[in-house]
Amino acid sequence: MSAQTTSVSPFSSLNGDLSLQIVSYLPPKDLLQCQCVSLHFSGLDTDALWKDHCQRRWDPWPRYRKTKKPSGSDWKKLYYSVEREAARTELTATDLDLRWYISFTLSGVRGETRSDF
Repeated sequence: MSAQTTSVSPFSSLNGDLSLQIVSYLPPKDLLQCQCVSLHFSGLDTDALWKDHCQRRWDPWPRYRKTKKPSGSDWKKLYYSVEREAARTELTATDLDLRWYISFTLSGVRGETRSDF
């Protein structure tokens, strides 16, 4: 039989406010990884941190400014959905907004003899 050992995280003795202060220095990718591997950090309310990451990263982006902002604790989801949106390389029908039309006249097409000179 093998003996099970449990390791105690050095962060588990920290209070929530101090833990939030520590993770507030992490970039988004590291914050997500930290929350995935640590029970202590996954239990923290990091919504304010994700809101701050969204604003710093995406406020200059016009499409983000038009995005509906979450009223609850969905800032982490919003951050990653906007990140995926920004990384896309293909257009979709919603990108084209097919409610507008372009009309133009070509000179010399189908017997037209109009000239711009």
